Order: sequence, then structure tokens, then C-alpha cells
Amino acid sequence: MKKIVALVATLAMAFMLVACGKSSLSVTSEDDGIHAVAKNRAEGAATGNITIEDGYGMCINHIVESGSFHVKAIDQEGNVVFDDDITDNIMNLVPVTGEIEVGITANKATGTIDIIAYDVEAQAMADATLPDALESVGLDPEAVGVANPWSDVETAEAAAEGAGVGYFELPAEGTKVKGGEIHWGGYRYMQLLAQADGSVGSAELTVRKGVKNPAEKVNYDTSDVSGDYNEYKESWDVRAGDWTVKCFGNDKGKTMKAIWTSDNFSYSIMVRGQGDIADTYGLADEDIIAIVDDVQ
Repeated sequence: MKKIVALVATLAMAFMLVACGKSSLSVTSEDDGIHAVAKNRAEGAATGNITIEDGYGMCINHIVESGSFHVKAIDQEGNVVFDDDITDNIMNLVPVTGEIEVGITANKATGTIDIIAYDVEAQAMADATLPDALESVGLDPEAVGVANPWSDVETAEAAAEGAGVGYFELPAEGTKVKGGEIHWGGYRYMQLLAQADGSVGSAELTVRKGVKNPAEKVNYDTSDVSGDYNEYKESWDVRAGDWTVKCFGNDKGKTMKAIWTSDNFSYSIMVRGQGDIADTYGLADEDIIAIVDDVQ
């Protein structure tokens, strides 16, 4: 594939100091596209210019772990060719050529935006042959298509079934730990990964269970299914039953992220406080142990 010419024309960033360090939005421009990284719920904006050659289009890849982005693209004639909030992990393909001005705004965002060129003809062929290719290796085309990979369901059992992780057991509704009562607000899944969203006290709580080494994905191997790319000041181990849990936070003993593995499954816990303590709040080791003991 021919490379696009990418040039970041202007860059204006707003930085927000938080307890774990500076939040930041950084944009780099290389031969193969524009790469934006937002860390620690960053706020800021950047504008770049890219040129897409004939036969190619603009591909916007995005991974959003918290907050949101806004991407606006304008062609050389002043037409808005893309203008939307980015809150998920769906890929957007924009059939446009020529010089495009792209503005990227981070709204308390953590994640990445990658803008590259894609071969229109090759993409059309891939779209036409993808279902057969997926079915040939035993995968459901609807579950792994370009569309939003997450599906919302009513129960943890349904999330486990949809993800193909066997079962997904969690602390019971109303379970009390030092940080407060645990409540569940929703469940969802994608292939090989189940998720439960809720709260512990006034903090947000997310628990995930994923397949660590799926047979149908030989090169897939992860012990961290949290999807969290934040950097933390501290990391330490906690022993919970038969498992060693790796904990992360900005103060030792206050866990914001915990990961562990058991047999062929990987698990994660994410905790986020509210308001001014969003980047300092964490659960005590005893709370992590209690939650881990109830997750299967």
C-alpha cells in the first residue's frame, strides 16, 4: 500500500494535573499516518493535515478506554467529510481523497486515535470474503465484524455464554467490603471476553473475564484483559487464595487496577473514584482479595 503523506500542521494541547501525574494528549506524524495518544483522562486538541492518494480512503482507528474523542475532517474544498464523537472501538472508513484537515479533541479521554490510508479495492474484497474466512476457522462473522464488537445483555450468565468463557461468577449484589456495597449495573460481551459494570461504594467498578489462550487464535496470548493503558506509580502483588494478583495504583495499598490468571482465563478489576479523587482512590488489599475470591 502506498503511504500517505502526513503532516501535523498545528498542535494545541491542554494539560490537566492529576495526582498520578500529568494527563496528556500527544500527536505524532510519521510516513504511515497520524497517531494520537491520550493518557490519564486528557483534555486538549490537535489539528493535522493528511493527503490521501487516489484509490485510497481515510481509515480512523480508535481505542477509547475512558472519556471520548471528537474527530472532524474537512476536505480541501471546505466540505466536512467526517464529524463525530468517538466513544468506542469501532473502525471508521471514510471514502475521501486529497488533502484533508483533521481535528482531534480529547474530552477526559484515555485511548488512541490512528489515522491512516486504506486501499479501497482491497477493503471491498476483504469485506466480501470475510464471512467465509471467519466461518472456515469456526468464528461467527457477526461477532467479529467491523461493527461494534460489544453486545449488551441482562445477566453475567448471558455475558459468559456470549463470550464463550463458560461461566462468569461475581460478588453477589449488595456484598459489603471496606470500600462500600457492591452493585451491578450492566453486562456485556465480545468474543472471548465478558464484562460486568457496576459500583463499589461511590466508585465505578468493572470486572472482566477473558480467554487467555484461545485455540482458534494461536497468536493471542494476554494476561491483561483490562484494556487499561494508564501508567501508575505503584505496583505490588496480593495473594488471594490460590492466585497471585498484580495490583496497580498511585498509592501502594490502594488498587485501581488488578489482574490475575487462572488456568486458561485472564481476569481484571478496574476501580475509579469520582470527582477530585478519581486518580487517587483505590480499594484496600483486603477488598481486592474479597472480590477476587468471588470472581470465577
